[in-house]
Amino acid sequence: MNEINWTIFSRDRSCQLELLLRSTKEYYKEYNTTKINVLYTYSTEFFKAGYDKLIEEYPEINFLKETNFKSDLISLIN
Repeated sequence: MNEINWTIFSRDRSCQLELLLRSTKEYYKEYNTTKINVLYTYSTEFFKAGYDKLIEEYPEINFLKETNFKSDLISLIN
């Protein structure tokens, strides 16, 4: 079986991201064999706190804080 890789983009929407991750974990039967990457960024410390909680809650997911969109995305794809 081939491993499936997902890349999810998120900016200032940690609550929406949490809903996506939770429902994916609950209903997507290939969740345990899917590599999930989240490329995220935030505009304020308030939004950062939401992502910090998600990083703790979902240690199996690769979270990458965006610094340069193009190079960050290429690093996730490779």
